[in-house]
Amino acid sequence: MIPMDVPYQPKRTCSRRFREAVENLFPGLGNSYEYWRLLEWLVYSPWHDEETGRLVMSSDVLRHQVGAEDRDPKDWSLNRLLERFGNDVFQVTVGNFGYGRVRTLLSDIPPELVTLIDQELGSVLPRGEERVWFCNGNKVRRQDAADELKRLRADARERTRRVYGDPTENGGAGIHAEARAEGIETIQNHGCQLAFDLLSYLNGLPSNRFDQIRSRLDEAHAVADKVDVDSVRQHQILKSIEDIAQPFYKPVEPDPIFDAKGMEIGRAPRSVRIFSLNDSLLRLKSEVRDVLTKDWMKLDLRAAQLAIVSELWNVGSVKKFLSNSRENDRSIWSELIAWMGVEGDPLAKPMLKDAVYSLVFGMGEKKMKAQLESFFPDLADPWKRFEDHAIIAALLRARTKAFNDMRMQGFGIDAFGQRIPILNKPRSDEGYQPTNVPSAAAIIAQSYELKLLEPVIRLAIEQQGKTGGFVITSWLHDGCWIHVTDSRNRKRWKNRLSLEVEQTAKTLGIPTWLEWDED
Repeated sequence: MIPMDVPYQPKRTCSRRFREAVENLFPGLGNSYEYWRLLEWLVYSPWHDEETGRLVMSSDVLRHQVGAEDRDPKDWSLNRLLERFGNDVFQVTVGNFGYGRVRTLLSDIPPELVTLIDQELGSVLPRGEERVWFCNGNKVRRQDAADELKRLRADARERTRRVYGDPTENGGAGIHAEARAEGIETIQNHGCQLAFDLLSYLNGLPSNRFDQIRSRLDEAHAVADKVDVDSVRQHQILKSIEDIAQPFYKPVEPDPIFDAKGMEIGRAPRSVRIFSLNDSLLRLKSEVRDVLTKDWMKLDLRAAQLAIVSELWNVGSVKKFLSNSRENDRSIWSELIAWMGVEGDPLAKPMLKDAVYSLVFGMGEKKMKAQLESFFPDLADPWKRFEDHAIIAALLRARTKAFNDMRMQGFGIDAFGQRIPILNKPRSDEGYQPTNVPSAAAIIAQSYELKLLEPVIRLAIEQQGKTGGFVITSWLHDGCWIHVTDSRNRKRWKNRLSLEVEQTAKTLGIPTWLEWDED
């Protein structure tokens, strides 16, 4: 069984020309499966550190990547593999990275290999050129490719079961019944039925639903070439989509809580959000992703997190602004851009979104100040200007009160009635750490994203197998893409989904609605 923190890494395919060129460049690879799978990780680079951009290497993940998961840890280590690889192929050095056995790659990949990688990753494999498995050079057969897809799908389903259990078993207690049987006091309720249903739906979609994406990969590669930063990563993801086009999803796993003696005493609260399990279109930059999704209709909640906390934190001025913005077409983002004096900066909107969501999700003012200074280095004291805006000032006051109320009460309640406890974090080498109030508040706010979109999920599930319906093709927290199977019904479904979500929002008192992008 694959550990929760080790996603299944499908074997990668490539052109025979590319593999033979790599083989000629590094004859020390020989027929070593471990070497080729390690090199596969270096070439296709699934995980990167957001701050440095360096490849992240985990001992546990690479143990599974190279097929050593059943080996005794005393007989296998990442360091020993890297040492042997360095002697036979090329030098690979890693450094510590924060916690556990996770490292970042410090050495550079040889420039000759970088040239080959750029040639391979920058475009779709031409029709008629032989496709092989990178790890062994064998020709890709249809059944082999289907087996990799099947393994990834099974991993996604297993993760859902292990986090949420099966709500139909153990009287609805699922996995937490097993934990209690082992004497572990769980502090989180079983889980969210809606999140379980959404995961089951998305991970159960037929793979041929996504075949149309592949027809636009060449165009997407061309757009990826123009991305200022992270262009290589965009090409890597597009090559992953060439192998497996379907996005699969995983839930957030509950972190264990330990007492002073290191004994597990429970599980921490978790968000109902779901995330991409594999390298899929969800991890692409929006301009690249838009090329692949142009046949789908995109919907998302207007200023979702601001609208949610304006109700949860009782910020009347923000609710009024958001409610009126529908009539006067005045968005919070254009308001803040003008206030900050950063009109004309194409990155102003996404950076201000990051700043506002940092506020909503509980980032401390000191960190927010540093964040804004990094976003707008040419502005004099951008934090002061930001916090002086009436809406931001109101949010900061309301946040302080809401967080204090949660500390006093000892818990919060999410959109599905689950109690989210407030916990004292354990002592560490750095001394006492505060409670989990910011993360608990974020979990609660995120639950309302899902609750607001419940009509979309329920209707999609009801429409399975019916003519004239729609399919949720991809999911991104406060929005999703849908494909209407009969284009003549696009307007009807747009109107119905908009109405049902608006009614849900009105019932919850949250000033948001659906916005659509159909191009």
